[in-house]
Amino acid sequence: MEIPKITFALSAFKQVKQTVDDLQKELHDTSEAITTLEAEMIALPKLRAPFEDLKQGVLDLVGAAGERYANQHFKAQIISFATGGMMDNAGVNWLSEYDEVGRPLRLGTLDGAVNGTRSKEARAQFITPAKPVFDDLALYALFGDAVKAALTAAMQDMTPDDFGYSKINPDEIGPTRAELNRILGSKQAEIEALSARKKELLTLLGELGVKVNSRMEKAADAKKKGN
Repeated sequence: MEIPKITFALSAFKQVKQTVDDLQKELHDTSEAITTLEAEMIALPKLRAPFEDLKQGVLDLVGAAGERYANQHFKAQIISFATGGMMDNAGVNWLSEYDEVGRPLRLGTLDGAVNGTRSKEARAQFITPAKPVFDDLALYALFGDAVKAALTAAMQDMTPDDFGYSKINPDEIGPTRAELNRILGSKQAEIEALSARKKELLTLLGELGVKVNSRMEKAADAKKKGN
């Protein structure tokens, strides 16, 4: 083989080798970055809530729990009453002999329930059905703003010590929930971008006939599980 051709082949080989080395390094760095980000996403929610955010969380819970309760129970109980499925306080169905469960109430039954002549226990217990005591969640659903106002007043003079902050180290306290969700969303976006790039690198290396070192992938997985 002529010297120029050998020289050209060696030069091309070195270029390919350098490209492979560069791609493998980027793949390794990308895998490490993904592992680090995933570990951070697991660790962040384990931090303590800041004092003010914890108090706000109490109020947010009232609103969210009330809304969930209303969605889960109110509609079902309204339907139950309107179709004859609601029992009286003694657990007895108060329908007339002409009514059928699952079908709209007859006029006489509805009127009797409203004016109390059907049965003294024929009352529409929409809020806390079949419960001997009032359910706080139902109260939240109906009067959430009033409840939150009362809780806000109650927490006005409360201190971090009341919530146990004196028992933890300051570095255990994390960001606010809003900041946490923003950070987690940002890290998730980074992971998705890195994962896409990792897929591209694996494809490029495969086209160059290079088998990715499985030990590198296993090491990254082991590090991830260790966290």
